[in-house]
Amino acid sequence: MDTLDKIHKHFRHIIFTDSDHTYYDTINKKSLISCTTFIGKYSQTFQEEYWSKKKADERGITVKEILKEWEDKRIYGQQKGTLIHKMCEDLVQRKKMDYTIPEIVNTFTTEGYKKEDFIKEVEQISIHVHDYFKTFNEILIQPELVVGNKYIAGQIDLPVKSKIIDFKTDKKITFSNKYQRFKYPIDHLEESKFNKYSLQLSIYRYILEQAEIIFKQNNTIIWFNKEGYEIIELPYLKDEVIALFNHSNFK
Repeated sequence: MDTLDKIHKHFRHIIFTDSDHTYYDTINKKSLISCTTFIGKYSQTFQEEYWSKKKADERGITVKEILKEWEDKRIYGQQKGTLIHKMCEDLVQRKKMDYTIPEIVNTFTTEGYKKEDFIKEVEQISIHVHDYFKTFNEILIQPELVVGNKYIAGQIDLPVKSKIIDFKTDKKITFSNKYQRFKYPIDHLEESKFNKYSLQLSIYRYILEQAEIIFKQNNTIIWFNKEGYEIIELPYLKDEVIALFNHSNFK
């Protein structure tokens, strides 16, 4: 049985709905938790009330204004990620990109930031996206691959024959966090973006291994930003994934 047959056999019953980012198991007739939500359960709770008041006092503005700023930044990052991921998907599948960035942005809600600044940043990043795909020569399994088990599911941006590749558009990738660690049973890991993404892709890899789809190289993220793109290799945290699944009674 080849890789695509294994994928079809093990994951065809999991339906992903893009509009609300949900996963549904059509065999067991139930919704599945997303991988990012699952990892979030083991993240420390953000003390929004404390930090919003602290930042408001420091800057001499209201808590309401701070919370609005944070929400605007969240929407900005989410919409930037959506657009960059669309570009990547189109380039992977060699689709004709018969749209412009301003045309897509006009469909977004941009009340909380300047549309011109958003377009300028995305156009800068799009240059680096095209540069990356000029050198891309991996053997693609299937783009936007949805994988999961009876409890959890996720979508892999770019699974290739040798490894799992995912695209990230964060403003910054943190590699350490001396102030905060994940919750038990992975409380030996600092709660950094690097470790978060390592866990995410390790969960995907572990689920695929259960379907006898084996990768020989380390998982990788491609971090697209205004300055360029960076290829970051991630460790396979198999022991941590097993510990998380056991702790959550994923049998």
